[in-house]
Amino acid sequence: MDFKVPPSKRKYLFIKSLLILVNLRGNISPMPTKEQVIEVAKKCFDPEIPVNIWELGLIYDIQAEPAKVQVQMTLTSQGCPSAKQIPDELRARIINELGVKEVKVNVVFDPPWTPERISVEGKKKLGIEVED
Repeated sequence: MDFKVPPSKRKYLFIKSLLILVNLRGNISPMPTKEQVIEVAKKCFDPEIPVNIWELGLIYDIQAEPAKVQVQMTLTSQGCPSAKQIPDELRARIINELGVKEVKVNVVFDPPWTPERISVEGKKKLGIEVED
């Protein structure tokens, strides 16, 4: 069976292979995936709410690159007493669990968070009626 890589994909595969080799030698941090960052976010909670920040819908965007992760998130309110604690915990967990060296967690309030952003699973945990 012949496997041919289209010319348009060769450069990408070559660079990806180099990054994997460099990573195996420990010279750079791993290439995190968006899914891995989501799994980390699911371990972070607002201390006042028994639902993780992913299920609450506080994460707006995740950008994962080699050795770098950027997260855009919000809080349930601008006056949230955990406004520093939640983003700091997320940042620390990404660094510690995924081995990423550079992590930026930006807190934004536009668009503002609303309860509609809570996932179905999160609503069930909070006892909020879920529409079918």
